[in-house]
Amino acid sequence: MNFLSHPVIVGFTNAAAIIIALSQVNKLIGVPIGRSEHFINDIWGVIRQLGETHWPTLAMGVAAIAIIGLARWKAPRMPGVLIAVVLTTLVSCRPASSAAPRPKSKTSWSRKSGCC
Repeated sequence: MNFLSHPVIVGFTNAAAIIIALSQVNKLIGVPIGRSEHFINDIWGVIRQLGETHWPTLAMGVAAIAIIGLARWKAPRMPGVLIAVVLTTLVSCRPASSAAPRPKSKTSWSRKSGCC
């Protein structure tokens, strides 16, 4: 028995997709986000931080999205997401000698030899 009409289910699904997509924007542009009781306040906080965009993070995100789109367009049977993850990981794991110095993190591993 179906208690919800098709338009209600489609609307709910689309709303969930929009919320999930917008919640990823701060990760794409590389800015921190606080959590509030209202999602629109969180998005407004990200919009106010657009001037603080971390360009390498944005470039990697856009490149990954482009790789996924290109794979779907040119080779739809290829695993575009997997290809994007592998390629962007390889790019991010360049040797430490060519990488820009990074601030020390609280992790226990070292980046001297790169991550690959």
